Order: sequence, then structure tokens, then C-alpha cells
Amino acid sequence: MTEIDNQYIFSKQELLYNPKQHNPTVFVYGLGSGGSHLTVALAKTGITNITVYDYDFVELDNIPAQFYTVQQGRTKMLKTLATAENVKNLTDTDIQTENIKIDENFQPQVVKDSIHVLAIDNIETRKLLANKLKGFPVHVIDGRIGGFNYELHYFRADNEKQTEDYLKSLEGTFAELRCGEKCLWALNALTASKTVANIIKLTKEKPPSLMVNGHLLTDTVLEKKQPVEPNTKPEYRENNIHLYGDNESVYANLNTNTEEETDEDNDNDDEDEESEDW
Repeated sequence: MTEIDNQYIFSKQELLYNPKQHNPTVFVYGLGSGGSHLTVALAKTGITNITVYDYDFVELDNIPAQFYTVQQGRTKMLKTLATAENVKNLTDTDIQTENIKIDENFQPQVVKDSIHVLAIDNIETRKLLANKLKGFPVHVIDGRIGGFNYELHYFRADNEKQTEDYLKSLEGTFAELRCGEKCLWALNALTASKTVANIIKLTKEKPPSLMVNGHLLTDTVLEKKQPVEPNTKPEYRENNIHLYGDNESVYANLNTNTEEETDEDNDNDDEDEESEDW
């Protein structure tokens, strides 16, 4: 038994999230910019029931944006093995790895109330996974990043309306970003953190927003909230990001506007304070 087994290392966070009480089963599909950060973030939070899927190798040009070492890039290590190694070194956690490509023959593991994170950079594979999970009692989170922008989508796979709306979000034409504007480490760390926050919400039976759209260089987000009453439409709301607390109070408004408040700003204060925070 190691030293870390003999010492409870999460005592400083246990009032916020206690992995002894909540340890969900999480499946991460894709270990690129988003998935490599997220897997480490999950283990750092204390979540240990993690399975990751990828088939690619670490390249040197992955190093700036993805959670890998230069040595792993030089040796072209499998991303599944490299991620498992990083998680083990950083948290002494052993994760499950599946070095496979997700295609029509792939069958996801279905565990009731498990959380499936789509961290893949391919729209068609997202559609494939969403349809394979459709109808099962599981949660699905999809993170999309590009440039300075990010989106987080959530749906419960046995909720027909949520699943249908998510699949509609995958329709249309998606522009390919040029080399040099793909993503930044800061954006990947941000979306990984927000995904962990959504997972914590689910463990506390607080459903995440159905969609959040934001920009790395601003504190304003567009949020599609779940309806409070049955048979009502989801609500869109643009609001400033707030710190999230278990007592559901707003701890701090992170509005970066330093200009003197106008009468119009003051009129909107009440509305901002009523917005649900992260």
C-alpha cells in the first residue's frame, strides 16, 4: 500500500466535492486537446472510475495544447498509454484504456447514470456515439473548441427531446480552422474545468445547462438552461460568470467592466444576480 493510500488527500476540498461520497463512472472519447486535459482534471478531482478511448499517437506539435510531455511526443507514445502514465504519476490513479478507433462496430459500455464525454474532433463520430447511446439512462457531455471559442452541450440520452435537440446541433456545415488558429492550452484547461464542474453538478443532482457558448477572452457566456417546469421551452440567457457554491448563493461577480456604471447598468443588476451561476 502506498503513502497516498494511507492518507486522505482530498480533505481540503471535501466540503465542495467528496470523492468518497460521489465517484461516478466516466467514459472519455478522444485524448486530444480536450480529453487529455479532462482526464487529468477528473483524477485530480478524485474521480477514479475513468475509461479513455483513443487510437492516435502523441506528436511533438501536440505538446503546446495537449496534456503530454515532450518525451512522449519524441517517442510517439500511444495517447491512451501516455494519458494513463500522466494520471498515474500525478495522482497515483489507475485508469482503464481502450486503444481503439470508434466506428460503426464500436459498442459503448452502458452503465446506469454513467457520464460519457465526447472529446473527439469529428462531427460524424459525435453523431455515431450519440446515436449508439440514444435511449440509454446515461449522461452525455460534448465539448467543442476552436480559436478562442468553446461550446459545451449536455443531454440525457434517455430524454428524447434533449437527444433530438443535440443531434440537430450537429447538422449543417462546420468550417475547418486554419493551422495556427486551432486552440490554446488556456482554452483546453478552461473547457476541461467546466466539464468537471458539470460532472460535479450531476453527482449533486443539479442538471447542467443544455448548452453553454463562450469566448476565452471574455467573461460573458450564452447559456441554454434546462426548463424548470415540464413542457416549457429551455431558456436562453446571457450573463456574467459567477463562482459556484453549494448553498446556491452568488459568491462573486466576475464582471471585468471597469468603467463607471450607468443607470442602464444599475437597472440590469437585479437580473444578473438572479442568473444561475457555474
